[in-house]
Amino acid sequence: MQPQPPVATSITVSPASPATLQSGATLQLSAVVKDQNGAALSTASVTWSSSDAARASLSQAGVVTGALAGTASITASSGSLVSNAVVVTVVPGAPARLDKTRDIQSSLTVGGSDSISVTVRDAAGNAIAGVAVTFAVTSGGGSVNQSTVTSDANGVAGARWTLGTVAGTQTATATLAGGVGTTTFTTLASAGPATLITKVGTVPATASVGSNIDSIAVIVTDQFYNPRAGEVVTFAATAGGGTVSPTSVTTGVNGQAAARWTLGTVAGTQTATATLAGFASPTITWTLTSAVPTVTSIGFASSHVLVVDSAGTLQLTVVAKDTNGNTIAGAGVSYVSRATTVTVSVSGLVTGVRTGQAFVVATSTTAANARDSVLVVVAVPASPVVLTTLDRFDLKMDTTFTVGFVVDMRASDVKLGATTIQVNWDTQQLTYVSDAEGDANAGATVNTGSTGTGTLTFAVASSAGFAGAPELRKITFRASTTAARTGAITIFVGDLTAATTFNNLLSKTVAVSHPLITR
Repeated sequence: MQPQPPVATSITVSPASPATLQSGATLQLSAVVKDQNGAALSTASVTWSSSDAARASLSQAGVVTGALAGTASITASSGSLVSNAVVVTVVPGAPARLDKTRDIQSSLTVGGSDSISVTVRDAAGNAIAGVAVTFAVTSGGGSVNQSTVTSDANGVAGARWTLGTVAGTQTATATLAGGVGTTTFTTLASAGPATLITKVGTVPATASVGSNIDSIAVIVTDQFYNPRAGEVVTFAATAGGGTVSPTSVTTGVNGQAAARWTLGTVAGTQTATATLAGFASPTITWTLTSAVPTVTSIGFASSHVLVVDSAGTLQLTVVAKDTNGNTIAGAGVSYVSRATTVTVSVSGLVTGVRTGQAFVVATSTTAANARDSVLVVVAVPASPVVLTTLDRFDLKMDTTFTVGFVVDMRASDVKLGATTIQVNWDTQQLTYVSDAEGDANAGATVNTGSTGTGTLTFAVASSAGFAGAPELRKITFRASTTAARTGAITIFVGDLTAATTFNNLLSKTVAVSHPLITR
C-alpha cells in the first residue's frame, strides 16, 4: 500500500498565551503547520494578520510591533487553515513629547491669569498617566500656581499662569522630567486700565507774563506704570488768564500727552491743569509765578549793514528778549546816531542826511547793557554802493573767515561795466590768507603783491555788464590772536563805469569802511 502524501491539517502559533507589549516594542511569534501524521511541514507558506494593525502591526516574519494602546488578535493562516488567536495588549511606551491641550489666550492684560495644560504622550501618541510635568515662567516675571504636576488618567497635566506686571511678550514652559520634551506658551500682555496720570518734566518757578511754556506734559499708565495709549487728556489754564493749546490731547504709544501753556498778561500766580477723561481725580496742576519780563538782550531784526538814500528814510526794527529767549513785545528802546550822516527818531526812523556812513545804536530803556548797533550807509539815490558781505562787527580771535566784495548797482536798468577796487586792512588785526572768484564769476584781474602790508587790488570789465549786486571777489583773512584789537576793512574805488553807455559813475558811488573788533 502506497503511503499517503502529506496534507496540511493544522496550524498553531506560539507563544499562544496573551501578551502585553509596550508601544514601540516588538514580539516575535512563530507558526507551525503539521500534516495528518503530526509532522511539521517546513515548506508550507504562512500568512500573518492582525485584527487592528493600528494598535499592533505585523510583519510576514511574525514580528509584532506595538503602536496605539489597546488589544489586537494575531493569527496565522496556511491555505484554508487558520491558527489559534494570540491576544496582544499594547500599553503606552516611555514619555516622548508634550502636546498642548489648553493654550493661553493670545492677549491678556498684565497681572491677568489663565489655565494652561499639556498631554503627555509616547512616540506613538498614546496618552500617559502618572508622569511628572514641570511648569515654569520663562519671561515676563509672572508665576504658575504649581511647578510640578502629575499627568492624570488621560495624560493631562495643567497649571494656572498669572502674568507679570510689565506689558509685552511673556512666556511659560511645560517640561517632562529629565527635559525630554518642552512646550512653550506665549502671550502678549497689554497694559491694564488707566489708573494713574503723572507729570513729565518740570516748569520754571517764574516766567515772564505772556511767555510760552513748551511744554506741559503728563504720562497716563495702568496701576503697574505701563503706558496707556489712546487715553484723552484735557488741559486747561485755570488761573492767571493764560491759555493752553491744544486743550484735548490723545496719548501716544508712550502714554504721553503735552500742550503749550501761554501765560496770561497779568503778573502773579498762574496755574494750568491736566485731567484724564472719565476720571474725577487726580488732576495734575502746574503752578508758577509770572512777572513783568526783564529785557536781557536786544537785536536788530534786519541786516547789520543797511543802505538808505540821501534824504530818504528807513524804519529800524528791534527785537527785545528776556533771559529765556522769549520775545518781549512793546519793550522800550532808545536810538542814537554816532555821526551826523544820518538822524534817527525816537521811534527808530532813520533819515539820510548826506552820503557816507554812521552807526546807529539801539539801547533798552530798562537795561543799559542790552544794546545793538547797525551800520547805515547813505547813498546817492539809484547809484552804486560798494560794500562787503559781512553782517557783524566782532571777530572771534584766531579764526579764519571769508569776505565777499559786492557792487550794488541799486538801479535795475544800469549794469556794472568796469571797476577797479582797492581793499585795505590793518595787518595788526587781520592777516591775508587767500582770495578767490566771487559768486558773479567776474574774472577779476588781481594784484596780491601788497597783501603783506594790507592791500589787495582787483579790476573787472565786461561788455555785457553785471546786473543787480554782483559779488566780484572773495578774500579770506585770519583774525588776530589779540583781544579787543580794532580795525576796519576799507574799500576804495578807483573807477566805476556803466556797461553799454560807458557813463562814469564814480562820483555817485559810495564805498563802505567796515569796522571790526576782535573778541
